[in-house]
Amino acid sequence: MIHNSERLPLVIQIGLIAAQARVYSALDEQRLINVAIDPHEDPQHFLASDHLWFDALNGVIKLAEMDHRYDFTPETSPMLSEFGLLQEYWRARDRLDPQPESDDEY
Repeated sequence: MIHNSERLPLVIQIGLIAAQARVYSALDEQRLINVAIDPHEDPQHFLASDHLWFDALNGVIKLAEMDHRYDFTPETSPMLSEFGLLQEYWRARDRLDPQPESDDEY
């Protein structure tokens, strides 16, 4: 395994974005949105947390690609587990490294 110095900063960045998204999600739940108003006329209709969660998921995909490229498989990932992103990480890894259809492929 080759040491990758970019992995830790990316995990920290994902955690920071996910923490911000969690706070904005809580704030969005407290603020009522009038769905009858055209979203283009109501600036509060856009949920900032949606954009942040998308950025966090994008970071998770980058992390999965990086780990696949360096052939690194983490045993645990507390940061991703804390924010519910671990399952998304493994989905991205499975897309990059699919399981063989049968045992004959080994």
